[in-house]
Amino acid sequence: MRLDGTAEIVTAGVPAGGPTTALKETTGCDNGDKATVTAGFGTVGLFNGVNFKQFVADLDAIEYQFYKQTTSPVGCTQNAFSAPYLLFTVTGPVSGVEKTTNFVLEPTYHPDINPTIPKDTWLQPFTGSTTGGTTCLTAGGKGISVTGLNSVFGLTQGFWGDYRCSLASWVTLLETNGFSDFVNDSKIVGVSVALGTFNRADTGFVNNVRVASSPYDWTWNFTSIP
Repeated sequence: MRLDGTAEIVTAGVPAGGPTTALKETTGCDNGDKATVTAGFGTVGLFNGVNFKQFVADLDAIEYQFYKQTTSPVGCTQNAFSAPYLLFTVTGPVSGVEKTTNFVLEPTYHPDINPTIPKDTWLQPFTGSTTGGTTCLTAGGKGISVTGLNSVFGLTQGFWGDYRCSLASWVTLLETNGFSDFVNDSKIVGVSVALGTFNRADTGFVNNVRVASSPYDWTWNFTSIP
């Protein structure tokens, strides 16, 4: 958690029409507020350490249920484009040095939502390996963004999140720019549900995070333990 970001598993107050329990994440009035919950996989990596390129090639689905609440408990303007999003933390070699970056799936950049987040309803956007644009370094695209394009890969990047495309297109771009070692030897070491930064005055609920890449199909449920 950062600043006034909060995260908890709740049963009371979960909006109707979806799961009966959920992860609730909130932010306050500071642009730096952030809430993050992560499933970590250490050095083994997701799906028994499959490399990132193979994970993308075999990807069947990334799905999760989320809900953006209209009213916020804090006295500032809610960001119309914010909602809980997914981060895939990937670690691999870049010029012989182990580097880490995040592939980020934000609902506002999903082709089916584009861009204002519907409020007070449960949503479940589907993301496959080719969901999003085919040209990664084009501002205003849809799909997956990558943090650390400049610091990790030395690729030109404007404001964070400017550049988005499908996971398959990111693999192609990195290979084209000489980062085949990264996509072939990297592992997904964390999957996170996050809200923030620059997501002011938001309240979101999440459950049933599903990541399926053949032959694996995993779902994370947020359930209260008495």
